[in-house]
Amino acid sequence: MHAIARRALLIGVSDFADKRLARLNAPTNDVIALRGVLQDSSRGDFDDVELSVNDDFVAMRDHVSRFFHDRAPDDLLLLYYSGHGILGRGNRLFLATTGSNLDTPRDRSISSKEIREFMEDCRAEQQVVVLDCCHSGAFVEHTKAAALAPAVTRETFSSHGAGVYVLTAADAMQFAWDGAELRAGDAAAGFSRFTSWLVEGLEEGAAAPDDEQITLDALYRYLFLRARSEGAASTPQRFVQGGIGDLVIGRNPFAGLSQVDPEIIAALAAEEFRTRLGAVAELALQLGEKGSIAERGARLLLQRRLERERDYAVRTAITMALQDDRRPEAARQAAEKKQRVEAARRAAQEKQRAEAARQAAEEKQRAETARGCESADHPKIARTAEGGVRSKSLFGSGLVGLGERRARDNRPARPKGCCRAHAAARSPAAQWGSDGPERRWRRPFGARSVPSPGKSARAPPSKLSRR
Repeated sequence: MHAIARRALLIGVSDFADKRLARLNAPTNDVIALRGVLQDSSRGDFDDVELSVNDDFVAMRDHVSRFFHDRAPDDLLLLYYSGHGILGRGNRLFLATTGSNLDTPRDRSISSKEIREFMEDCRAEQQVVVLDCCHSGAFVEHTKAAALAPAVTRETFSSHGAGVYVLTAADAMQFAWDGAELRAGDAAAGFSRFTSWLVEGLEEGAAAPDDEQITLDALYRYLFLRARSEGAASTPQRFVQGGIGDLVIGRNPFAGLSQVDPEIIAALAAEEFRTRLGAVAELALQLGEKGSIAERGARLLLQRRLERERDYAVRTAITMALQDDRRPEAARQAAEKKQRVEAARRAAQEKQRAEAARQAAEEKQRAETARGCESADHPKIARTAEGGVRSKSLFGSGLVGLGERRARDNRPARPKGCCRAHAAARSPAAQWGSDGPERRWRRPFGARSVPSPGKSARAPPSKLSRR
Protein backbone atom coordinates (compact mmCIF):
# COMPACT_ATOMS: atom_id res chain seq x y z
CA MET A 1 0.00 0.00 0.00
CA HIS A 2 1.61 3.28 -1.15
CA ALA A 3 1.39 6.46 0.89
CA ILE A 4 0.66 9.78 -0.80
CA ALA A 5 4.03 11.47 -1.41
CA ARG A 6 5.53 14.56 -3.04
CA ARG A 7 8.71 13.72 -4.93
CA ALA A 8 11.06 15.76 -7.11
CA LEU A 9 13.97 15.01 -9.43
CA LEU A 10 16.22 18.03 -10.11
CA ILE A 11 18.67 17.70 -13.01
CA GLY A 12 21.45 20.19 -13.64
CA VAL A 13 24.06 19.94 -16.39
CA SER A 14 26.76 22.60 -16.71
CA ASP A 15 29.73 20.79 -18.35
CA PHE A 16 29.58 19.42 -21.88
CA ALA A 17 32.05 17.42 -23.97
CA ASP A 18 31.00 19.25 -27.11
CA LYS A 19 32.84 22.58 -27.01
CA ARG A 20 30.12 24.20 -29.07
CA LEU A 21 27.88 23.84 -26.01
CA ALA A 22 29.19 26.52 -23.68
CA ARG A 23 29.86 25.73 -20.06
CA LEU A 24 27.12 27.00 -17.74
CA ASN A 25 27.51 28.12 -14.14
CA ALA A 26 23.81 28.38 -13.28
CA PRO A 27 22.50 24.75 -13.38
CA THR A 28 24.41 23.54 -10.32
CA ASN A 29 23.36 26.57 -8.28
CA ASP A 30 19.81 26.28 -9.59
CA VAL A 31 19.21 22.71 -8.43
CA ILE A 32 20.77 23.35 -5.00
CA ALA A 33 18.67 26.46 -4.39
CA LEU A 34 15.48 24.81 -5.60
CA ARG A 35 16.11 21.74 -3.46
CA GLY A 36 16.31 23.89 -0.34
CA VAL A 37 12.91 25.45 -1.06
CA LEU A 38 11.20 22.17 -1.90
CA GLN A 39 12.53 20.40 1.19
CA ASP A 40 11.50 23.23 3.53
CA SER A 41 8.52 21.95 5.53
CA SER A 42 7.04 25.47 5.72
CA ARG A 43 7.20 25.96 1.94
CA GLY A 44 7.49 23.08 -0.53
CA ASP A 45 7.19 20.25 2.02
CA PHE A 46 8.37 17.60 -0.46
CA ASP A 47 9.04 14.15 0.95
CA ASP A 48 11.94 13.32 -1.34
CA VAL A 49 14.13 15.54 -3.53
CA GLU A 50 16.75 13.79 -5.68
CA LEU A 51 19.60 15.56 -7.46
CA SER A 52 21.35 14.65 -10.70
CA VAL A 53 24.26 16.97 -11.42
CA ASN A 54 26.51 16.61 -14.49
CA ASP A 55 25.59 12.96 -15.11
CA ASP A 56 26.25 11.23 -18.39
CA PHE A 57 23.55 9.90 -20.65
CA VAL A 58 23.15 6.48 -19.02
CA ALA A 59 23.09 7.78 -15.44
CA MET A 60 20.63 10.58 -16.25
CA ARG A 61 18.33 8.25 -18.15
CA ASP A 62 18.36 5.79 -15.23
CA HIS A 63 17.47 8.60 -12.84
CA VAL A 64 14.47 9.60 -14.96
CA SER A 65 13.34 6.00 -15.44
CA ARG A 66 13.43 5.20 -11.70
CA PHE A 67 11.76 8.49 -10.86
CA PHE A 68 8.58 7.64 -12.81
CA HIS A 69 8.54 3.95 -11.87
CA ASP A 70 6.31 2.37 -9.18
CA ARG A 71 4.36 5.45 -8.07
CA ALA A 72 0.94 5.70 -6.47
CA PRO A 73 -1.93 7.42 -8.33
CA ASP A 74 -2.13 10.23 -5.74
CA ASP A 75 1.60 11.04 -5.79
CA LEU A 76 2.89 14.41 -6.99
CA LEU A 77 5.98 14.23 -9.22
CA LEU A 78 8.12 17.23 -10.18
CA LEU A 79 10.81 16.91 -12.87
CA TYR A 80 13.15 19.91 -13.22
CA TYR A 81 15.93 20.38 -15.78
CA SER A 82 18.47 23.18 -16.07
CA GLY A 83 20.94 23.03 -18.92
CA HIS A 84 21.14 23.21 -22.70
CA GLY A 85 18.18 22.28 -24.85
CA ILE A 86 19.03 20.92 -28.31
CA LEU A 87 16.73 20.88 -31.32
CA GLY A 88 16.80 17.86 -33.59
CA ARG A 89 15.05 17.09 -36.83
CA GLY A 90 11.40 18.02 -36.83
CA ASN A 91 12.02 20.44 -33.93
CA ARG A 92 12.29 17.60 -31.45
CA LEU A 93 13.61 18.74 -28.12
CA PHE A 94 16.57 16.93 -26.50
CA LEU A 95 17.84 17.59 -22.98
CA ALA A 96 21.62 17.72 -23.16
CA THR A 97 23.86 15.54 -21.00
CA THR A 98 27.59 15.82 -20.44
CA GLY A 99 28.22 13.59 -23.47
CA SER A 100 25.76 15.23 -25.87
CA ASN A 101 26.83 16.08 -29.39
CA LEU A 102 25.27 19.03 -31.12
CA ASP A 103 25.24 17.27 -34.49
CA THR A 104 23.75 13.97 -33.23
CA PRO A 105 21.68 14.82 -30.15
CA ARG A 106 19.84 11.51 -30.33
CA ASP A 107 22.96 9.54 -29.34
CA ARG A 108 23.72 10.99 -25.91
CA SER A 109 20.73 13.21 -25.06
CA ILE A 110 17.33 12.57 -23.41
CA SER A 111 14.55 13.19 -25.89
CA SER A 112 11.23 14.73 -24.93
CA LYS A 113 9.54 11.75 -26.58
CA GLU A 114 11.24 9.32 -24.21
CA ILE A 115 10.32 11.41 -21.20
CA ARG A 116 6.72 11.47 -22.40
CA GLU A 117 6.75 7.67 -22.59
CA PHE A 118 8.00 7.46 -19.01
CA MET A 119 5.20 9.78 -17.94
CA GLU A 120 2.55 7.78 -19.78
CA ASP A 121 3.67 4.57 -18.08
CA CYS A 122 3.66 6.24 -14.65
CA ARG A 123 0.61 5.76 -12.41
CA ALA A 124 0.95 9.20 -10.78
CA GLU A 125 -1.89 11.47 -11.86
CA GLN A 126 -0.15 14.73 -10.91
CA GLN A 127 3.01 15.36 -12.91
CA VAL A 128 4.88 18.66 -13.20
CA VAL A 129 7.73 19.40 -15.62
CA VAL A 130 9.86 22.56 -15.34
CA LEU A 131 12.42 23.24 -18.09
CA ASP A 132 14.96 26.01 -17.74
CA CYS A 133 16.43 25.61 -21.22
CA CYS A 134 15.89 26.67 -24.79
CA HIS A 135 12.30 26.01 -25.80
CA SER A 136 11.36 28.62 -28.39
CA GLY A 137 13.88 27.68 -31.05
CA ALA A 138 17.19 29.04 -32.24
CA PHE A 139 17.82 31.76 -34.76
CA VAL A 140 19.95 30.75 -37.69
CA GLU A 141 22.47 33.24 -38.99
CA HIS A 142 21.53 35.15 -42.17
CA THR A 143 17.82 34.21 -41.87
CA LYS A 144 16.73 37.75 -41.04
CA ALA A 145 15.32 36.83 -37.65
CA ALA A 146 13.20 34.04 -39.07
CA ALA A 147 12.26 31.85 -36.08
CA LEU A 148 11.80 28.11 -36.02
CA ALA A 149 8.65 26.57 -34.59
CA PRO A 150 8.69 26.25 -30.79
CA ALA A 151 10.34 23.11 -29.52
CA VAL A 152 7.87 22.65 -26.64
CA THR A 153 4.19 22.57 -27.49
CA ARG A 154 1.05 21.23 -25.82
CA GLU A 155 1.79 17.78 -27.25
CA THR A 156 5.46 17.63 -26.25
CA PHE A 157 4.89 16.17 -22.76
CA SER A 158 1.23 15.24 -23.01
CA SER A 159 0.40 12.10 -21.05
CA HIS A 160 -2.70 10.02 -21.61
CA GLY A 161 -5.06 10.20 -18.63
CA ALA A 162 -2.71 12.02 -16.22
CA GLY A 163 -2.71 15.64 -15.11
CA VAL A 164 0.38 17.31 -16.54
CA TYR A 165 1.64 20.85 -15.98
CA VAL A 166 4.65 22.07 -17.98
CA LEU A 167 6.54 25.31 -17.27
CA THR A 168 9.23 26.38 -19.73
CA ALA A 169 11.70 29.27 -19.95
CA ALA A 170 14.71 30.29 -22.05
CA ASP A 171 15.81 33.63 -20.66
CA ALA A 172 19.23 32.59 -19.28
CA MET A 173 19.80 29.92 -21.93
CA GLN A 174 18.69 31.76 -25.02
CA PHE A 175 21.06 30.61 -27.74
CA ALA A 176 22.11 32.49 -30.87
CA TRP A 177 24.22 31.39 -33.75
CA ASP A 178 27.60 33.15 -33.98
CA GLY A 179 29.20 31.57 -37.02
CA ALA A 180 29.61 27.86 -36.27
CA GLU A 181 29.69 28.31 -32.47
CA LEU A 182 26.67 28.19 -30.21
CA ARG A 183 27.11 30.26 -27.06
CA ALA A 184 25.17 30.93 -23.90
CA GLY A 185 23.26 34.13 -23.45
CA ASP A 186 23.78 36.82 -20.85
CA ALA A 187 23.61 36.28 -17.10
CA ALA A 188 24.86 32.73 -17.30
CA ALA A 189 26.80 33.06 -14.05
CA GLY A 190 25.22 32.64 -10.62
CA PHE A 191 21.56 31.70 -11.05
CA SER A 192 19.51 31.62 -14.21
CA ARG A 193 16.89 34.34 -14.28
CA PHE A 194 13.97 31.94 -14.64
CA THR A 195 15.03 29.69 -11.75
CA SER A 196 15.87 32.69 -9.54
CA TRP A 197 12.32 33.97 -10.05
CA LEU A 198 10.97 30.50 -9.40
CA VAL A 199 12.86 30.19 -6.11
CA GLU A 200 11.90 33.70 -5.04
CA GLY A 201 8.23 33.09 -5.77
CA LEU A 202 8.24 29.96 -3.58
CA GLU A 203 10.70 30.98 -0.86
CA GLU A 204 9.42 34.50 -0.16
CA GLY A 205 5.79 33.82 -1.08
CA ALA A 206 5.94 36.43 -3.84
CA ALA A 207 3.92 34.20 -6.17
CA ALA A 208 0.87 34.52 -3.86
CA PRO A 209 1.58 37.26 -1.28
CA ASP A 210 -1.95 37.31 0.13
CA ASP A 211 -2.62 33.56 0.17
CA GLU A 212 -1.38 30.84 2.44
CA GLN A 213 -1.01 28.39 -0.48
CA ILE A 214 0.79 28.77 -3.81
CA THR A 215 -0.75 27.04 -6.80
CA LEU A 216 0.88 26.28 -10.14
CA ASP A 217 -1.26 28.87 -11.89
CA ALA A 218 -0.27 31.54 -9.35
CA LEU A 219 3.39 30.61 -9.83
CA TYR A 220 3.09 30.89 -13.62
CA ARG A 221 1.40 34.29 -13.43
CA TYR A 222 4.21 35.54 -11.19
CA LEU A 223 6.89 34.27 -13.59
CA PHE A 224 5.10 35.77 -16.58
CA LEU A 225 4.73 39.21 -14.98
CA ARG A 226 8.28 39.14 -13.68
CA ALA A 227 9.65 38.44 -17.15
CA ARG A 228 7.57 41.26 -18.62
CA SER A 229 8.56 43.74 -15.93
CA GLU A 230 12.30 43.04 -16.36
CA GLY A 231 12.16 43.02 -20.15
CA ALA A 232 13.35 39.43 -20.57
CA ALA A 233 14.11 38.25 -24.09
CA SER A 234 11.73 35.31 -23.73
CA THR A 235 8.43 34.78 -22.02
CA PRO A 236 7.66 31.81 -19.75
CA GLN A 237 5.09 29.40 -21.15
CA ARG A 238 2.80 26.83 -19.65
CA PHE A 239 0.96 23.80 -20.98
CA VAL A 240 -1.76 22.23 -18.87
CA GLN A 241 -3.44 18.86 -19.27
CA GLY A 242 -6.00 17.39 -16.90
CA GLY A 243 -7.00 20.62 -15.14
CA ILE A 244 -4.37 20.60 -12.36
CA GLY A 245 -3.70 24.34 -12.49
CA ASP A 246 -5.04 24.73 -8.96
CA LEU A 247 -2.60 22.13 -7.64
CA VAL A 248 -0.75 23.44 -4.56
CA ILE A 249 3.00 23.44 -5.18
CA GLY A 250 3.96 25.17 -1.91
CA ARG A 251 2.87 27.19 1.12
CA ASN A 252 3.42 30.86 1.81
CA PRO A 253 4.77 31.48 5.34
CA PHE A 254 4.57 35.26 4.80
CA ALA A 255 0.93 35.51 3.80
CA GLY A 256 -0.47 38.98 4.55
CA LEU A 257 2.79 40.93 4.78
CA SER A 258 1.93 42.81 1.61
CA GLN A 259 -0.99 44.45 3.43
CA VAL A 260 1.20 45.89 6.19
CA ASP A 261 2.57 49.40 5.76
CA PRO A 262 6.29 49.21 4.83
CA GLU A 263 7.00 52.07 7.24
CA ILE A 264 5.64 49.98 10.13
CA ILE A 265 7.84 47.06 9.07
CA ALA A 266 10.87 49.37 8.98
CA ALA A 267 9.97 50.86 12.38
CA LEU A 268 9.70 47.39 13.89
CA ALA A 269 13.35 46.80 12.94
CA ALA A 270 14.63 50.21 14.15
CA GLU A 271 17.42 50.47 16.72
CA GLU A 272 15.50 52.84 19.02
CA PHE A 273 13.23 50.79 21.31
CA ARG A 274 10.61 53.57 21.47
CA THR A 275 10.24 53.37 17.68
CA ARG A 276 9.73 49.63 17.93
CA LEU A 277 7.13 50.16 20.68
CA GLY A 278 5.18 52.45 18.35
CA ALA A 279 5.31 49.85 15.58
CA VAL A 280 4.03 47.19 17.99
CA ALA A 281 1.12 49.47 18.95
CA GLU A 282 0.20 49.94 15.27
CA LEU A 283 0.34 46.21 14.60
CA ALA A 284 -1.78 45.53 17.68
CA LEU A 285 -4.53 47.67 16.15
CA GLN A 286 -4.41 45.60 12.95
CA LEU A 287 -4.84 42.45 15.01
CA GLY A 288 -8.38 43.61 15.71
CA GLU A 289 -9.34 43.12 12.04
CA LYS A 290 -10.31 39.49 12.50
CA GLY A 291 -10.09 37.24 9.45
CA SER A 292 -8.41 39.84 7.24
CA ILE A 293 -5.14 39.52 5.38
CA ALA A 294 -3.71 42.46 7.32
CA GLU A 295 -4.45 40.69 10.61
CA ARG A 296 -2.50 37.61 9.49
CA GLY A 297 0.44 39.77 8.38
CA ALA A 298 0.51 41.72 11.65
CA ARG A 299 0.46 38.56 13.75
CA LEU A 300 3.26 37.05 11.65
CA LEU A 301 5.45 40.14 12.07
CA LEU A 302 4.94 40.23 15.84
CA GLN A 303 5.68 36.52 16.22
CA ARG A 304 8.88 36.80 14.19
CA ARG A 305 9.99 39.90 16.10
CA LEU A 306 9.31 38.27 19.47
CA GLU A 307 11.83 35.51 18.68
CA ARG A 308 14.76 37.94 18.46
CA GLU A 309 13.62 40.95 20.50
CA ARG A 310 15.83 41.60 23.55
CA ASP A 311 14.31 44.75 25.04
CA TYR A 312 12.07 43.90 27.98
CA ALA A 313 9.51 46.64 27.31
CA VAL A 314 9.13 45.71 23.65
CA ARG A 315 8.88 41.99 24.43
CA THR A 316 6.21 42.70 27.03
CA ALA A 317 4.23 44.83 24.57
CA ILE A 318 4.40 42.13 21.87
CA THR A 319 3.37 39.43 24.33
CA MET A 320 0.41 41.48 25.57
CA ALA A 321 -0.68 42.22 22.00
CA LEU A 322 -0.63 38.54 21.05
CA GLN A 323 -2.41 37.56 24.28
CA ASP A 324 -5.12 40.16 23.73
CA ASP A 325 -5.50 38.75 20.26
CA ARG A 326 -6.11 35.31 21.74
CA ARG A 327 -8.60 36.48 24.38
CA PRO A 328 -11.59 36.79 22.04
CA GLU A 329 -10.87 33.28 20.82
CA ALA A 330 -10.67 32.00 24.40
CA ALA A 331 -13.92 33.78 25.24
CA ARG A 332 -15.58 32.23 22.21
CA GLN A 333 -14.42 28.76 23.23
CA ALA A 334 -15.66 29.32 26.80
CA ALA A 335 -19.05 30.46 25.48
CA GLU A 336 -19.29 27.38 23.26
CA LYS A 337 -18.44 25.13 26.21
CA LYS A 338 -21.12 26.83 28.33
CA GLN A 339 -23.66 26.32 25.58
CA ARG A 340 -22.79 22.62 25.36
CA VAL A 341 -23.19 22.21 29.15
CA GLU A 342 -26.53 24.02 29.11
CA ALA A 343 -27.76 21.91 26.21
CA ALA A 344 -26.79 18.73 28.08
CA ARG A 345 -28.62 19.94 31.21
CA ARG A 346 -31.79 20.70 29.24
CA ALA A 347 -31.61 17.29 27.58
CA ALA A 348 -31.35 15.60 31.01
CA GLN A 349 -34.38 17.55 32.27
CA GLU A 350 -36.40 16.62 29.22
CA LYS A 351 -35.48 12.99 29.79
CA GLN A 352 -36.61 13.16 33.44
CA ARG A 353 -39.91 14.79 32.48
CA ALA A 354 -40.51 12.14 29.84
CA GLU A 355 -39.82 9.37 32.38
CA ALA A 356 -42.21 10.94 34.93
CA ALA A 357 -44.93 11.23 32.28
CA ARG A 358 -44.45 7.60 31.34
CA GLN A 359 -44.75 6.44 34.95
CA ALA A 360 -47.91 8.55 35.45
CA ALA A 361 -49.41 7.03 32.34
CA GLU A 362 -48.68 3.52 33.63
CA GLU A 363 -50.29 4.33 37.04
CA LYS A 364 -53.35 5.67 35.28
CA GLN A 365 -53.57 2.55 33.15
CA ARG A 366 -53.39 0.28 36.19
CA ALA A 367 -56.12 2.28 37.91
CA GLU A 368 -58.37 1.97 34.87
CA THR A 369 -57.71 -1.76 34.76
CA ALA A 370 -58.72 -2.09 38.43
CA ARG A 371 -61.95 -0.21 37.83
CA GLY A 372 -62.73 -2.44 34.87
CA CYS A 373 -62.47 -5.52 37.06
CA GLU A 374 -65.42 -4.32 39.18
CA SER A 375 -67.81 -5.86 36.62
CA ALA A 376 -66.29 -9.38 36.72
CA ASP A 377 -68.48 -12.61 36.57
CA HIS A 378 -68.12 -13.57 40.30
CA PRO A 379 -71.08 -12.15 42.23
CA LYS A 380 -69.28 -11.48 45.52
CA ILE A 381 -65.56 -11.34 44.69
CA ALA A 382 -63.91 -8.98 42.21
CA ARG A 383 -60.27 -9.28 41.33
CA THR A 384 -58.03 -6.25 41.63
CA ALA A 385 -55.01 -5.21 39.59
CA GLU A 386 -52.70 -6.35 42.41
CA GLY A 387 -53.85 -10.02 42.29
CA GLY A 388 -56.08 -9.87 45.41
CA VAL A 389 -59.91 -9.94 45.66
CA ARG A 390 -62.47 -7.56 47.02
CA SER A 391 -65.20 -9.08 49.21
CA LYS A 392 -68.80 -7.93 48.73
CA SER A 393 -70.37 -9.73 51.65
CA LEU A 394 -73.12 -8.30 53.78
CA PHE A 395 -70.64 -7.54 56.56
CA GLY A 396 -68.68 -5.07 54.50
CA SER A 397 -66.15 -5.08 51.78
CA GLY A 398 -62.41 -5.31 52.09
CA LEU A 399 -59.33 -6.73 50.47
CA VAL A 400 -58.43 -10.32 51.36
CA GLY A 401 -55.58 -12.36 50.03
CA LEU A 402 -56.11 -14.86 47.25
CA GLY A 403 -54.91 -17.78 49.42
CA GLU A 404 -57.24 -16.80 52.29
CA ARG A 405 -60.20 -16.68 49.94
CA ARG A 406 -59.44 -20.13 48.53
CA ALA A 407 -59.05 -21.67 52.05
CA ARG A 408 -62.37 -20.19 53.14
CA ASP A 409 -64.22 -21.31 50.03
CA ASN A 410 -62.90 -24.94 50.18
CA ARG A 411 -63.73 -25.78 53.84
CA PRO A 412 -66.80 -28.09 54.40
CA ALA A 413 -70.22 -26.71 55.27
CA ARG A 414 -71.09 -26.62 58.99
CA PRO A 415 -74.12 -28.80 59.91
CA LYS A 416 -77.07 -27.48 61.86
CA GLY A 417 -76.59 -27.37 65.59
CA CYS A 418 -72.82 -27.75 65.26
CA CYS A 419 -72.28 -24.73 67.39
CA ARG A 420 -74.03 -26.34 70.39
CA ALA A 421 -72.21 -29.64 69.85
CA HIS A 422 -68.90 -27.90 69.74
CA ALA A 423 -69.77 -25.98 72.89
CA ALA A 424 -70.61 -29.22 74.73
CA ALA A 425 -67.39 -30.83 73.52
CA ARG A 426 -65.44 -27.95 74.94
CA SER A 427 -67.15 -28.12 78.39
CA PRO A 428 -65.06 -29.05 81.52
CA ALA A 429 -67.03 -32.24 82.12
CA ALA A 430 -66.25 -33.52 78.65
CA GLN A 431 -62.59 -32.65 78.95
CA TRP A 432 -61.82 -33.65 82.62
CA GLY A 433 -64.43 -36.22 83.39
CA SER A 434 -66.82 -36.19 86.36
CA ASP A 435 -64.05 -35.48 88.83
CA GLY A 436 -63.25 -32.21 87.19
CA PRO A 437 -59.85 -30.66 87.11
CA GLU A 438 -58.83 -32.34 90.44
CA ARG A 439 -58.14 -35.60 88.60
CA ARG A 440 -55.34 -34.01 86.78
CA TRP A 441 -53.72 -32.71 89.95
CA ARG A 442 -50.15 -33.83 90.65
CA ARG A 443 -49.00 -34.20 94.26
CA PRO A 444 -45.80 -32.58 95.34
CA PHE A 445 -42.67 -34.72 95.59
CA GLY A 446 -42.59 -36.71 98.90
CA ALA A 447 -46.27 -36.17 99.77
CA ARG A 448 -48.62 -39.14 100.38
CA SER A 449 -50.94 -39.90 97.58
CA VAL A 450 -54.61 -39.51 98.27
CA PRO A 451 -56.68 -42.11 96.45
CA SER A 452 -59.56 -40.98 94.48
CA PRO A 453 -63.02 -41.95 95.56
CA GLY A 454 -63.89 -45.54 94.55
CA LYS A 455 -60.23 -46.45 93.94
CA SER A 456 -58.05 -48.75 96.08
CA ALA A 457 -54.98 -47.32 97.74
CA ARG A 458 -51.67 -48.42 96.33
CA ALA A 459 -48.98 -49.21 98.91
CA PRO A 460 -45.79 -47.28 98.43
CA PRO A 461 -42.81 -49.32 97.44
CA SER A 462 -40.52 -50.44 100.28
CA LYS A 463 -36.92 -49.54 100.61
CA LEU A 464 -35.95 -53.13 99.97
CA SER A 465 -37.92 -53.31 96.73
CA ARG A 466 -36.28 -50.11 95.55
CA ARG A 467 -32.95 -51.75 96.09
